[in-house]
Amino acid sequence: MRGLAFKLMIFCSLLVATAFAVQFAVADNGGGDEIEIKAPLDAVNCIGVPPTVTVLGLTIDISQAKGDEGEVLNCAGLVVGQIVEVKLAGDVPNTTTGLLTALKLEAEDDDCDDEDCVEIEAPIQAADPVGGTITVLGLVIDVSQAEIEGEDDDDENGQPPAPIQLIAGQFVEVKLASNLPPLVATEVEVENSGTGIEVEIVDANGNEIEDDDDDVTVVATVTAATSGATKGGKKNLTFRAHSNGRVILSGLPAGKAKLTVTRIHGGGKSTGKASAVIAPQQKTHVVTKLKQAK
Repeated sequence: MRGLAFKLMIFCSLLVATAFAVQFAVADNGGGDEIEIKAPLDAVNCIGVPPTVTVLGLTIDISQAKGDEGEVLNCAGLVVGQIVEVKLAGDVPNTTTGLLTALKLEAEDDDCDDEDCVEIEAPIQAADPVGGTITVLGLVIDVSQAEIEGEDDDDENGQPPAPIQLIAGQFVEVKLASNLPPLVATEVEVENSGTGIEVEIVDANGNEIEDDDDDVTVVATVTAATSGATKGGKKNLTFRAHSNGRVILSGLPAGKAKLTVTRIHGGGKSTGKASAVIAPQQKTHVVTKLKQAK
């Protein structure tokens, strides 16, 4: 009986561990966002093995793709220059074909006079703040002149969000000036701007900070979760807290964050630290207690 009870205990533990792993894997898919490209067709190859289309210089396997209404895709009806919307299976090439894989391809009726005719929705695989570029789907895009915003810029408390800084792991919608290289973004919207941390800052007695001046600085070191070609990496994101003692760190990738808080007030300095797990499409609430620096 003892042996049976022990085996049951091990089995239940494995079930719990497996359930936790599955839950984490599902949670780490970017909040259910779909990877898509909208752009004119550069090329069509219906007789290739596999059949492919080329969009933004990317060759895409369409052998598994469905059409507008979920029917079998009519490759012969595709025309170079025609604007299409392609839903992809992932942001990295298939290991067998070496190509990106399309799940769905829909032809658009509009032409490229529309400013929204070239768009990409995908995770950022790399970000270069010095060069002013991001990499998505292996494409390097100039974002130096782009308008960068989050999809939920108005906080429910009426508090303006922290500045959006682009980092690997964020799921973005990028609007491009054209489909011709070099690729230049006009707008970048961080789709997971609902993902982030709300930091509440209190003093040593547990009282919320309510300074007249913005004299509290929060430094967040974020380790992004790895997904597809997106490699987790650390980057310091610096935000200045508002006078009510709270700051919203918005548009962060899912992963882990370590926070360092510094307050210089009345000639004195106090500091605090905290850590948080950042879940997709959620604001994690963190309370940081400050202690007088020695």
